[in-house]
Amino acid sequence: EEAARTVGASPLQVMTSVSLPMVRPSILYACVLLFFLGLEVFGLMLVLGDPEGNMVLATYLYKLTNKLGTPSYHLMAAVAVVLICITVPLVMLQRRLMRTANRFVTMKGKASQARALPLGKWRWVAGIVVVAWLTVTIGVPLIGVALRAFISNWGVGVSLWDELSLATFRNIWQQPNLLRAIVNSMAIGVIGGALAVVCYLFVGIAMHRKPDNVTRFLDYSVLV
Repeated sequence: EEAARTVGASPLQVMTSVSLPMVRPSILYACVLLFFLGLEVFGLMLVLGDPEGNMVLATYLYKLTNKLGTPSYHLMAAVAVVLICITVPLVMLQRRLMRTANRFVTMKGKASQARALPLGKWRWVAGIVVVAWLTVTIGVPLIGVALRAFISNWGVGVSLWDELSLATFRNIWQQPNLLRAIVNSMAIGVIGGALAVVCYLFVGIAMHRKPDNVTRFLDYSVLV
């Protein structure tokens, strides 16, 4: 970036020809990862979307547990296969797009101070865009879930102030299986996370030392 600015490149040219190509592999990886995480979103969509009849694959799987009176495991397996069919091409596309990631490297000499890009009159527009994005993606969902936790009845003609109460939280702590669910979730998170790190470590070592079809298959399987 400093070399481009030294030869007279404008900030826009530096961004399009230097900065974006360097961060493009990270952006592509993040996009695919966020798409996978979006497929797993359950609680938020169940609380905010299900009352209006809006379902995603995660909430649809939840509905299948009691669709026929008994858990419909065969239907759940079919939906899981659909998810796999969606994710495998995305993983392959991501790997193909990231083949050129090694072409972009950062070369530094002596340490230099980072310089802020002056936006001028556009700083207010940029600020509004950032605030709006944070509000829509973080603020509104969190506020909606929090309100739903304190309100038992939600719908047209319902006064939210009249329905605010802590009854839902009292009912939760009276459930006998709550503590067991918390302990199981923490155990799965800690033990499962530790085992996953160990497995990913061996897969990464294998990919680095012997990049063949077997290790490539393992690499795809980890993301799927």
